[in-house]
Amino acid sequence: MTLTIILLTISVCLIFYFILNDKINKVKKEYVKNDLISEMKDIISAFNEEADRNISILEDKIKQIDTKIKKLEKIKKSLEHYNLNEINIKDLEEEKEENKEKVDEKLDLNWQETAYKMFSNGFSVDEIAQKLGKLSGEVQFAISYYEMIKRIVK
Repeated sequence: MTLTIILLTISVCLIFYFILNDKINKVKKEYVKNDLISEMKDIISAFNEEADRNISILEDKIKQIDTKIKKLEKIKKSLEHYNLNEINIKDLEEEKEENKEKVDEKLDLNWQETAYKMFSNGFSVDEIAQKLGKLSGEVQFAISYYEMIKRIVK
């Protein structure tokens, strides 16, 4: 009888052992799963923070580049205007030596043509008047005159 009790006790212990072992394995798997999920969340969070930082750096660089492009466009316009006036002045000086009367007529046409070209390139009437030393009304008249000629020629 003691042998049966010992066998019964051993069998009950084995059953408890297998049940507990199974539960321990399930807990281990759940713990590992939760640990992996937590680690992945941390990695994703760190990645998102780094991506946000990089995006803000890129946006700042784009703004800086846009500002520099705008400055360069203004410089380009002023250089084109300077170059246009310089070319007109050189042409006038050469013609002046040849024939003074024709130069006086050309001077009147040149500032008007220059005013129209500047207006076509985006300069305002006030800016043109200031740069050419003319009144705004004169500049507006010259621009209207060239626009009318342009429509007639078409």
